[in-house]
Amino acid sequence: MKCLLCNGEMEKATVAYTVDRKGYHLFIEKFPAYVCSQCGEKYLDEKEVEVIQNIIKALDEKLQNASSLPACRLASLYHDSCADPREIP
Repeated sequence: MKCLLCNGEMEKATVAYTVDRKGYHLFIEKFPAYVCSQCGEKYLDEKEVEVIQNIIKALDEKLQNASSLPACRLASLYHDSCADPREIP
């Protein structure tokens, strides 16, 4: 496979993937991709793009649902304790 930018050879590798989106930062440390051996451009297969889109969709849904929770309940989603456990439904 050839790079669309420089026509260099693409090699299968593992890369970091990051995106800033709607108040959160998504970082995936090791993600499969093709990387150009000449210029370093990265390309993802369609199935990997779908995985990332599904992760983002799930995070967006969780954040949307969390925004309607009382502060104590929201804190309990991320920690094991809450100021008053009786407030957690």
